[in-house]
Amino acid sequence: MCGIFGVNNIDHAVVTCWRGMTALQHRGQDACGMHTHDGERFYVKKGRGLVSDVFGEEHFARLKGRVAVGHGRYATAGSGDDRDIQPFYESSRIAMSMAHNGNLTNFADIKRRFGNFASDCDLEGVLKVAHTHLVSESMKREMLAEIGRLEANSASDIRAALSSLELSSRVDTASDVTIDLLFGAVRNVMDVCQGSYSVIAYIPGVGLLGFKDPYGIKPLVVGVKSTDKGPSYAFASEDVAFQLPLGYDFIKEIGPGSAFLARDDGRVIERTIVDGFPHSPCIFEWIYFASEASRIGGVSVSEFRYQLGKENGRQYLERVPRDVGRVICSYIPSSPERGAEGFSHVTGIPRRKLVIRNNYMKRGFILPDKHSREENSMLKLPIDFSVLEDVDTLIILDDSIVRGDTSMSFISRLRSEAAKRELPLKNIYMVVLAPPNRYGCYYGIDMAVRQELIASRLGSVEAVKEHIGVDYLQYQELDTLGKVLWKLTGRPGVTYCDACFSGNYPTGLTMADIERVENERLADKGSDY
Repeated sequence: MCGIFGVNNIDHAVVTCWRGMTALQHRGQDACGMHTHDGERFYVKKGRGLVSDVFGEEHFARLKGRVAVGHGRYATAGSGDDRDIQPFYESSRIAMSMAHNGNLTNFADIKRRFGNFASDCDLEGVLKVAHTHLVSESMKREMLAEIGRLEANSASDIRAALSSLELSSRVDTASDVTIDLLFGAVRNVMDVCQGSYSVIAYIPGVGLLGFKDPYGIKPLVVGVKSTDKGPSYAFASEDVAFQLPLGYDFIKEIGPGSAFLARDDGRVIERTIVDGFPHSPCIFEWIYFASEASRIGGVSVSEFRYQLGKENGRQYLERVPRDVGRVICSYIPSSPERGAEGFSHVTGIPRRKLVIRNNYMKRGFILPDKHSREENSMLKLPIDFSVLEDVDTLIILDDSIVRGDTSMSFISRLRSEAAKRELPLKNIYMVVLAPPNRYGCYYGIDMAVRQELIASRLGSVEAVKEHIGVDYLQYQELDTLGKVLWKLTGRPGVTYCDACFSGNYPTGLTMADIERVENERLADKGSDY
């Protein structure tokens, strides 16, 4: 779940892109990079760490141009070293810069087919498939046009004519033919690349392009604002990036299998490249990844979590007898905060802020190993123990329990410190906005190895409860996710991807596919389990 941002036709595009990437920092904190273009060449800056760490004043001066493409990395493929930092670009014959969010499930096959990869990042697969098609088709058209002008009456004449051709090193990117070839290249990506991908690409002389895989698994939105030099378009993973100080007006979310081209000359071209696949936006975006200030598919992320919390509250009242003594609910910052509000609203249990988030720490779930996740939990989640001075039962809401490292570490520390302070706390309950993560995600969330998933590894809710050390554990019901989404969209039956909970993969992954991707991921990073 990386964050991508692109912008065109704006002075000092590096600054606008930097702000957009910062607004999407929650999506990827491992590394980041940016390309800008000044009409003549690309300028590049990449590095490990947060956007604020990698980019400084000297880069704002060096990264020239009115176009920029940026990426914040959350590694789900490859070894995660510096060569995997996006964006990437090709410069032969037709220049192209590209960044993406997603994960190719057939990346190994694409590498074998094309060869000569400089990285282990699956974006390079998307780029090679698109660029190779675009270049080869443009050369084919040029050759046919030249042959048509030559005098060649036999096969030997044609061979001689072909050997004498001198193809141009550059293509007329402003021509309508090149535009058609570009959309043909996108079609080729959708034919060849399997899995999920939302892509932003810039082709000098053509424009800024955004497109999605046929299932529309990852979010990608378009915004616009007026400038004294015409409209400036921006693409982003989430519309939160368009808010002030950028000030872009949301236009639309790019549809599954669709492309949106903002031309350098100000024109806009939209095309549906492939159609007929079930739209399958990732439900985990609403539960965990996206900013509460965003809307995905027209649905407020904040309201979705609030409604999940209310559903948790109704389930809790049905299952748990009224507790004796003082009971409060709280949450693990910050994704489930609105869910805790909904839970409290339904149950009448007071909501208190127990955990004071350290905003200088990374999100624990996206860290690469068990030790770093446990350390991050202790540093990121300091506890206000004054809240527990007269509490017998504490109910903690969390968005999900994936590996269980953060939950177990937090509960153990909470019990130990409460006992040391002689607090009256007797019971700790945990209520989870999401169902159990029993299945791997192969579309761009770093939980491709089923053995890492605590619900899959331990097999039952009771076993997970014992492992993390709580007195009561309640997950969300699987069908509640759809009920809430249908309620908020007003469209009962609208489809989505819940494969990490249900095992139903929209792209039709087989068990052989799953085992192959798991083995590839283990080879990339190893496993703690």
